[in-house]
Order: sequence, then structure tokens, then C-alpha cells
Amino acid sequence: MSMEHTKHGKGSGALSYIPRLNTFRAFAAFSVVFIHYFSNIVPEYLKITPDGVQFFFTLSGFLITSTLLSDSCGRSVSSSIFRFYTRRVFRIFPAYYGTLLICMILGLYGARQCWPWAATYTVDIFISYGFGDAGYLGHFWTLAVEEQFYILLPISILLLPRRWFVTLALMSIGGALIYRGVEFPRNPMFGFNPAANLDKLSVGVLTAIAVESRGTDWVERHLRRLLPITIPSFVLCSCGLLLGDYLRRFAFSVPTVLTSLFFAWLIAKAVKDGPQGSSWGGSILPRIGAISYGIYLFHLPVEAAINYLEQGTPSVLLRVSGMVVTVALAWISYTFYEMPLIELGKSFLSLRFRAAPASR
Repeated sequence: MSMEHTKHGKGSGALSYIPRLNTFRAFAAFSVVFIHYFSNIVPEYLKITPDGVQFFFTLSGFLITSTLLSDSCGRSVSSSIFRFYTRRVFRIFPAYYGTLLICMILGLYGARQCWPWAATYTVDIFISYGFGDAGYLGHFWTLAVEEQFYILLPISILLLPRRWFVTLALMSIGGALIYRGVEFPRNPMFGFNPAANLDKLSVGVLTAIAVESRGTDWVERHLRRLLPITIPSFVLCSCGLLLGDYLRRFAFSVPTVLTSLFFAWLIAKAVKDGPQGSSWGGSILPRIGAISYGIYLFHLPVEAAINYLEQGTPSVLLRVSGMVVTVALAWISYTFYEMPLIELGKSFLSLRFRAAPASR
């Protein structure tokens, strides 16, 4: 759930804040919360929900690659990697490990069994290989996939020649398709495996590289030409909760890649329109999107409280109230806990590289 800003324009080297991307984050976060809170209590025809996790993966691949490409200009590889990981530590770890600690203190279901895996960002392995039930830490699997991606991506993109890295990303997309096709019939938890999600991240990576080399206009124009096939794929994948096993297997193959290409077009369109473009969400949704990381982290622990209060009888009112509480907690965490630490990380980097200007 990366919160990096985006590169705007061919070879500009500048990073801009794009409000519309935060609107997309808000929609993606709410789609995940909706699935977890309401999928068992709403009518079947309402179970048509965009895959917020897939959007987050595609956006993360794009933003992290854009940041690395921009940050590497004029800097050594070691300097760029150090800056990248320092920002990640100050941005991701405080809220993540704080949530994990609270879940353990409260003794939420799954926390005591799964905490070593959560602490090492391997919940995706824990779930996909059937080591146990992660319970209210189950959503940590996506953060594990992203963190493993963060480990490999900077080293690959900064050390490998660009043409090699593009080839590696394309191979990752093909490998993910093969993996999902093989694992679907024999492993019901295959979708949690990091190998099953490489294509979603890699589409974002390739989009960022194309923007850097060809420009945003070129990328947006070519992705727009694919809309007649990417939009139907997006709709098909959004109906995943309604599909039978055979159609679901099909939706997890090529349509998943095409859906990521649709998300890539949304991202490229937002970057092309720039900071002054419409947010597609007024002033409220971009603000909610800015705290989407906290919304994602806190929504299942809040659901634990909801389940306790319901006592076996689902309540729409309680679950809507839980969404409001989740947003409020995310805002409090972002404002009074996460942002001060993010600023501390920026100050640390500023001091570190001011003391060693030659490394720039």
C-alpha cells in the first residue's frame, strides 16, 4: 500500500502529488473493507466488487519503480538503496508493528499463532501453504507480498540493465499465469502465494518504466487502446464472488493481467492529467485515500470488536459503524503517530546526505 508520490512526465525527474491516485486508494480500501464486512450478509447481486488488493499491487509497482528511477538520478546505487529502505522503514513499520502488537495484547484470534510470521512479513507463506489460520491478521498477507517485492525490486532495477529488467518483469507476468493455472485445482489458498501476484506488481513496474522512457502521453494513449478488452476483464474479475469454479479459474488467468492493465491506464491517466486534474473524488476522498494504509491495517481488528458485539447475529448498522470507526482510527494514527515519524525519517535522510554531499 505504497504512499510514494508519482513521477510526472517523460524524463522530468520530478515527483508530484496526484490527488486522483488518493481517490483510487480510497475506493480500493473501501472495496476490501466491503468484502470483509459485508460479503456474507448482502444479497448475491451486490457481491460485485472491484479487487482493491489488485489495484494496490499495480499502484505499488508503479510508484515504487517511479521513485527508484527518479531517486537514482545522480546518486550511487548504495545511496539510492539506503534512501529507499530508510523511507520504507519510517513509513511502513510503525503502523504495521503497532497494529501487530495491539492484536497480540488483545489476544485476537490468530494473532498468537501467526505473530512470528507477521513479524517477519511472511503471512502470505503461512496462509498459502496451510500452516494455520491467520485470523484477524489474515489481511497482512498483502503487506507481506509487497514487502518481499520491496526487497527484490530496488536491487534489481538499480543493478540490472534496463532491457534485462523489462525482460524479467515480462517473465514474472508469464510465471504468475503459469503458477495460477497449475495451482488452482489443487490448492484453494494459491491466491495468497507471492508467485500468484507477481503479474499485478510487474504491470505497474513496466508502466513506470514506459513512462520514464516514452512519456506519460504515449503510455496513456496505448493503454487507452486496450480498454475494449481491459474493461470487460475488470468487470469479470469484479464478479469473482459470483462465479462458479470454472469461470473463477478463467478469471484468475489472463483477465487478471488485463485488469491490471486497466488499472495501469487509470494510473497513467491520473499522472497525465497531473496535480491540477480532477481528483474524481472532490476534497474528501483524496483525504481518505491518504490514510488508506491505516484503514487497511485496522479494519480486521475493528471487525473483531464488531463480531464480539454482534454475538452471532450480523448487524448492518454495526458494520457501517465499524467502517466509520476504522476511518477515524486511521486518521488519528496518521496524524499523530505516522506523520511525525515520516517527518523524522525525512530529517534523518536530510542530515545523512547533507553530511556526505559527494554521494549525490
